[in-house]
Amino acid sequence: MNLPTVTLLIVEDFPASRELYRNCLLTEGSYAYDFLEAESMAEGLELCRTRFSRGEASSTTLSKSTPTIDAILLDYLLPDGDGLKFLETLSAQNNGSIPPVVMMTGHGDENIAVRAIKLGAQDYLAKHKFTPELLVSTMRSAIDNAQLRQLSPQSDDLVRVSKLNDRFVATWQDVTVQRQAEQEGDRFFNLSLDLLAIGNFDGYFIHLNPAFEQTLGFTAAELMAQPFLDFVHPDDREQTITCATRLSAGQIEIDFENRYRCQDGSYRWLSWSAIPYTERNLWYAVGRDITERKQTDRCLQESQAQLKTGIEVAGIGLAKFDYVSNLVELSPAAAALYGLPAQESVVSRDRIHATFHPDDRAELEQQIAQVLDPQGTGWFAQDHRVVWPSGEVRCLSVRKQVFFDRSGAVARPSYAILAAIDITERNRTQTALEHRNQELDSFVHIVAHDLKAPLRVIANL
Repeated sequence: MNLPTVTLLIVEDFPASRELYRNCLLTEGSYAYDFLEAESMAEGLELCRTRFSRGEASSTTLSKSTPTIDAILLDYLLPDGDGLKFLETLSAQNNGSIPPVVMMTGHGDENIAVRAIKLGAQDYLAKHKFTPELLVSTMRSAIDNAQLRQLSPQSDDLVRVSKLNDRFVATWQDVTVQRQAEQEGDRFFNLSLDLLAIGNFDGYFIHLNPAFEQTLGFTAAELMAQPFLDFVHPDDREQTITCATRLSAGQIEIDFENRYRCQDGSYRWLSWSAIPYTERNLWYAVGRDITERKQTDRCLQESQAQLKTGIEVAGIGLAKFDYVSNLVELSPAAAALYGLPAQESVVSRDRIHATFHPDDRAELEQQIAQVLDPQGTGWFAQDHRVVWPSGEVRCLSVRKQVFFDRSGAVARPSYAILAAIDITERNRTQTALEHRNQELDSFVHIVAHDLKAPLRVIANL
C-alpha cells in the first residue's frame, strides 16, 4: 500500500535525539516520512523559509516532486533560542501560516505548553513521559488535524487547550475531534495533583479539576456558582483584581499568591501561574497549595525576630566578612563596638584591622592568616583590644567562623560570620578583684608573721 509521504523537519541540537525520533516515526503505519534536520533555530527557520510558504501550506501532505515541509518536530531548548521564539518568528515569516508543529521539552512546564499552542503549535510532549507510541500518535494527530482544518476552513476556530499524558492539544470546532480532545482533557483534569482552573474575565470559574475541590472542600458547582473573588481572603482581593486586570489587558503570564477560603471557614495559601486567552475572554491558571510553606516561613520569621531581639538585648555585634570583595557588613551594634558611626554599615576589612590595638596587631594578623587557611577549621576565638577614633581603648571578645569555597581546584575563603561583645568593664572589674585579692593575701601574710611569736608563748604555757 502506498502511504502518503510527509516531509518532517526535526529541529533538535542533540544528534542522538534526532536519531531516536526518526527510528520511532519510521514505524508509523499511516504516513511515510522524509526527514529534514536542523541543529539550531536559525537553521530551522531558514529551511522553513525555503521549503514552506503560505501557498505551499495549502497543499496536502501527499507526495510531491519538490518536497516542502509538511510538519515540524521542535525541541524547546535550542542553542540560539527557544521553541516559543521559533514559533513566533516562523509565524511572522509566513504571514501567520505554519505547518503542524509538535514541541518537545524536558521542562514539562504547563505555561510553556499553553503559550506554545497559542503561538500555533498543534501539540506538546514532555521528554520525561516520552514513549515511541506516544510520539507516533501525537505526530499523526497533529498532521490529521491540520489536514482537517484545510478541508473545513470554517472549523478553524480554537475553542480550548486540553492535556493528555503531559501533552497539550489544540482542539477545533469539528465535533468529532472536539469530543475526542474533551475526553482526553478530562482524564488529565481528573488525575492532575495541581489545581487547574479556567475562568472568564467576568469573574467566574468555568472549569475546575478535582484537586481544586479536594483542596478547598467545595464542589466545583459551588465554586462556579459565585464570583471567585468571594472565596479570596479580603486582604488579598485588591492584588487579585490587579492581576486579573493585567491578564485581561493581554499580559502574557502572571504569577501571584493569595488565600482561598475553604469549606470549613479556614484559608489556604495558593500560588498561581495564569495566562490569558483574550480572544475567548478566558484565562487559564495552574495553582499549588503552599500553606505549609507559608507557615514554615512565618515560624522562621518569628524565630529570626526573637533571635534579633536576643542579640540586641545581649549587646552582641554581628558582621559578615566577604573575602571576594574585601568588604564587611556591620550591624549597628558591631559598628559601635569598633567605634564606627552606625550609618557606616559597610566598610573595608582594612578599616576593621586599623582598629586593632598596636600591641595586639601583630599577633592578631598572624592568627587571622592561620584561620584563613583552608586546611584549618576556620574558627577564630580571641579577646583583644581595639582603639576607637577618639583614642579610647576597648576590649572585645570575638568569635568568627570562616566558610570556604571548595568548588574549584583550590579552596579559598568565601565569607565569615563574626560575633563580638564588649568586655571592657568585665576586665576592669576582674583586674580590681585580682588587686583586692593580692592586698588580702599580703595582709594575711603580715598578720600571720606578727602573731607568730605570741602564739608560741601561749602554746608553751
